[in-house]
Formats: sequence, C-alpha cells, structure tokens
Amino acid sequence: MSSETKEKIVLNIYENSMSTDGNNQLDNEECYTDVYHTSTTRALPDLPLREEEEGEAAAAGGLYIWRKDKPKLVILALAVGLVLMFLLWLILIILVFTYYSAISSEIRDVMGSNSETIQEINQILQAQENLRVEIQEQRNTVSQILQAQENLREEIQKQSNTGRGDVSCPSSWKCIGKSGYFFSTATVTWDEANTDCSSRQAQLLVLANKGEMDALVPHMDGKPYWIGLKKIVNNWTWHNGLIPSFTSWNPNEPNNAGGRENCVEMKSGLWNDIDCTIKLAYICKSIWFY
Repeated sequence: MSSETKEKIVLNIYENSMSTDGNNQLDNEECYTDVYHTSTTRALPDLPLREEEEGEAAAAGGLYIWRKDKPKLVILALAVGLVLMFLLWLILIILVFTYYSAISSEIRDVMGSNSETIQEINQILQAQENLRVEIQEQRNTVSQILQAQENLREEIQKQSNTGRGDVSCPSSWKCIGKSGYFFSTATVTWDEANTDCSSRQAQLLVLANKGEMDALVPHMDGKPYWIGLKKIVNNWTWHNGLIPSFTSWNPNEPNNAGGRENCVEMKSGLWNDIDCTIKLAYICKSIWFY
C-alpha cells in the first residue's frame, strides 16, 4: 500500500473522531493510534509476488483450457491423418490405373501383331500343305506310269525271249537271271555312280522285288554298294520315280545321323541311309536287255 493511501486513511479516522463526543475522544485517539500503527506495521504483499500469483493463475487457467480442448485436438489430428491417408491411397490408385492402362494397351498391340503373324504363318503352312499334297499326287501319278512302263517292258522282254536261250553279257558284266549287272571296283559318290551308270546305258540299281535282291547278294562279297534309292521330300524313292515295293532296312535304320543321310547303301542284303558324298562301290543294272 502506498504512503498516500495510508495518509488518507489516517485523515479519515481523525475527522471522524472530531465529530464524536468528548468521551470517545480518547478512544478515537487510541483507535487512531492502533489503526495507524497497524497500517504502518502490516506487511503488504509486494508487486512481484502479486504478478507471480497472477502468472500461476493464468498458467492454471491455460492448463484447464488445454485439458478441456484436448479431445477436440485429438479428433482434429485424426481427421487430418485420415484425409492425408485418403489422398495417398487416391494417388496410388491413380498411378496403378495409369500403369495398368499402359500395359494393357501394349498387350493389345502385341496380341494384334501376333494375331496377324499367326494368320500369315497359318496361310504359309496351308500353302505348304497344299503343295505337298499336290507333289504327292504327281509322284503317285508318275510312279503309276513308270510301273506300267516297267510291266510293259517285262512283257515285251518275255515275248522276245520266247524260245531263246540265255543271253550272254558284255565283258565286266554279270548276267543274273535275265538281266545284266555291273559291279564297280572304283568308289565314287552317289551322284557320280548314277552318272556313270547312265553313261553305260544302264541305271543305278533299282530293285524290282526282294527275289532280285537275294539273287545279287552272293555276288557282293559282303561289301557295301550304292543302290538307286534316295530320299526326296522326306520320302524314299527310286531315282526313276518308282516307290519301293519292299524295304530291307538294317535295325534302327534309317536314322538320318547328322541330318545328312539322304542316300542308301546295301550290304549283304540290308539297307542303310548314308551321306551321299561318301565314296562307295556301286551296281548298275542294264536297260538294254532283261
């Protein structure tokens, strides 16, 4: 309390004492003395202490307000978190959808391209199959014509040989049955053997039947010889176009070892597919008499 306030209190007490009767004058003076003494001696709180109390009160009030608003703040934080999470999920979904759309477009393009390619391949395969069928039909026709020609020649030969004895063979040829055969001593490739037989007015051996083959085996001395059988478009055919009326393959033959065995050798009556460039002896069959 300031000094001016204290003086005002003392002055008021004095004025009141003057307005009372004389009997109370002493009491008023004593009261004045007591009041003055009390006023001057009572310890009043200084300003710093009041400010500290006000600060504590303010802090207590703020703490109360914070505790009161805490649930609202928690709810607000959760709401903000949910919104952010939703936005993240939305962005992720958009990215996935965009990526999926791009991949789907590429897949459609590839499938469309593959579909066109497959269609072209199917057309090529169909054309190839049609060509194969046509070639097979032509081969069958040629084979039938050649077989008819062979039958006619045999019939003519039978008629011409009626009443005639065995026919003698030229030098270096062997007459076996009613045909002449040339057994070479030189070794050449299949193509060279075929060419040499043609130059001798003969053909590289074409076997009419198994009986003819069996008749030749004793004259082969266990050696391998080229015969006129060759693989054409995956089919074994005599070089004159005839289809074999029988076969005599070795066990597990033909096996096309190395992928280049397109010609045939015969040894002791058994056949084996072999590379056409290998050099072997060969057998020519005459076409000038049977």
